[in-house]
Amino acid sequence: MTSIVDAVSRFPETCTAVGVSLGTDGAITILAPHGLDDLFGLVLRRNPTQVRYELFLRRLADKQINKHWPKVTVVYEATDGGQ
Repeated sequence: MTSIVDAVSRFPETCTAVGVSLGTDGAITILAPHGLDDLFGLVLRRNPTQVRYELFLRRLADKQINKHWPKVTVVYEATDGGQ
């Protein structure tokens, strides 16, 4: 990793790849390398550059996403060949 942006961009799901910091001047900085649409839209999709499709499915099952957050839309896609 080369920076905090690089680190955050590697989070397993796009909606969780968000960082917030408070500057010494009280200014809030939001870091969202994949944008905020998934977070505010209650959409859960894997970060295809970091998480294989099989691991994404296992994380969904382990965390029981739909049980705990029934309004979340899970995007099931393996557009990169399931890597």
